[in-house]
Amino acid sequence: MQVSKLEEETAVYNALDILRRMDRKVIATYLIDTDVLCIMAATSKRSMTVSGVASVTKVPSASCYKMVDQMEGIGLMACCGSGRARGGKSKASIYLSVLKELRLEIKNSVISVSVVWKNGEMEEFRRELVPQTEGQWQVPRSEAECQSDQMVDAVLSLD
Repeated sequence: MQVSKLEEETAVYNALDILRRMDRKVIATYLIDTDVLCIMAATSKRSMTVSGVASVTKVPSASCYKMVDQMEGIGLMACCGSGRARGGKSKASIYLSVLKELRLEIKNSVISVSVVWKNGEMEEFRRELVPQTEGQWQVPRSEAECQSDQMVDAVLSLD
């Protein structure tokens, strides 16, 4: 099942247009979900059916269908068209991720997610996890954490 480059580019452009209008907190929440990242990584280079994505990522089919539908709704996935599924008996939509590169950094009680979309635009999502007033969620810090700020740096490059 193949789609033309023009169909892919048009679908990605339309998905990014949806993404621009979405709440940034919703997008950030999706971008730190491991299943979402696996699905986006699997579809970063070539468009695939949801059943193909489920097979590659080992995400259960029902969950994969639901997640891809939600991701398409907020603009993280682009539906590039449809074609015959395996065996040629039924039609299936094919999807492509709009993510080009993602960088996750946790440092000094701050979570930063830097993203490069397929149109070349860059965006950063940040959340500071500092102690709040009583009754709100607080991030516990041990003495060792305060003395040495450790950094977890993970880079997912899909190019």
